[in-house]
Amino acid sequence: MRGQELLDKLEHIAPQYIEEAGTSSRVRRTAGTRVLVAAVCACVVAAAVIVPQYLPPDTPAPPISTPSNPLVDNMVPNPMMSPTYNKVTGYPSPSLYIPGYFTEPLTEQELAVVTPKLCPPYVSYSGIAGFDGEGKLIKVQLSVPIQGGNSVAISLAKGSVMRDYMLPGEPTVTPCNGVDFALYEVAFAADDIRLEATAVVDGCAFLFETTATEDTLKAVKKSFELVLTCFTEYDEGKPNLDAVIPEEIPEWFDRKLTLGEAKNDADFGNYIPSLPHGFVLENARRYKDYRNDYLSVLWCRGLEDVTWRVRRYTEADAVRLTSVEDTKNYDMSLYSIPLAETVPEQLLGIVQDPLFQAKDLTLDVVKARLFNGHYTFSVKYGDIVVQVNAAADVGAEWIYEQLTALQK
Repeated sequence: MRGQELLDKLEHIAPQYIEEAGTSSRVRRTAGTRVLVAAVCACVVAAAVIVPQYLPPDTPAPPISTPSNPLVDNMVPNPMMSPTYNKVTGYPSPSLYIPGYFTEPLTEQELAVVTPKLCPPYVSYSGIAGFDGEGKLIKVQLSVPIQGGNSVAISLAKGSVMRDYMLPGEPTVTPCNGVDFALYEVAFAADDIRLEATAVVDGCAFLFETTATEDTLKAVKKSFELVLTCFTEYDEGKPNLDAVIPEEIPEWFDRKLTLGEAKNDADFGNYIPSLPHGFVLENARRYKDYRNDYLSVLWCRGLEDVTWRVRRYTEADAVRLTSVEDTKNYDMSLYSIPLAETVPEQLLGIVQDPLFQAKDLTLDVVKARLFNGHYTFSVKYGDIVVQVNAAADVGAEWIYEQLTALQK
């Protein structure tokens, strides 16, 4: 593709999104004294850490405008010709438990060694790195805005990256500049079409993801394919993932406790109640990473269960705080299944898990939270939040007594 042809295809992308490459003044620190962590079984456990999808494919792109005097230093030498999209049905991928998983923004130096030397005009890459609890790189996630108001998310990892679909056989590949891309189109609905692509270059796996609608599909495909073509051009042939190291490894642990150990926990033990009648302890867990810090206890009796989780209050909890006078925020007698159709959209989050001040809690409030066989709500004690999910048979009286006793 000639330079002018490339500009004609992308002239709508605003020039304010060009970021000139510069030398960062930030100095990467080594990890220093690394935190020693216990080996954690790689199975999925209750409340397992799920790798967050930072920079999702539908992240809004910048507003569109037309540049007046476009300049592009690097032209894509050979655009993707006759791309073939494999038609597949989407399947939910399994949850991946990574002990101590945490993320950090990429520095300018790191961004420079993991991004290709080509980039669609008037846009720039941004990204994060994800590590396990010992500081080992799990993957790099990049994002680049494209037309249509969305972006392309690009995952890079050594070996392979997880994907959300299955094929009965080998996919048809589309070659481009020496790289074989397997392209996929998954149509969940007219307004929810997923475009994905995978490739492996010298042991480095790539996963590209974006979204479109029936109306935008043709235009989004063109931008998507241009991004794929850009990733065939690296100064060293492939990204240098070895240069991505954590600046600091956060403290983390995942411990299974006895009920006595849970009650003696220095941070949250005082908020664990007595054993509900007829129930037995199934699991007590103390977990902490860079994002989570909690103590949870699970009791069971047959198919019934009581989950009691204690953690610190965060700013994100503020939107769920409600007074007992605002019954529309918590009284489940006002709603029916399915909640998404009977609860106003702006109230759905708070109705599903309202947060009460401990001093305002009453037995009637607890009774009002019974829905579909469970009591579900949270209570705030200063900077501590207690989350309750209890089977109906445990009784509102027992729940209220335990929560009231925590104030003494």
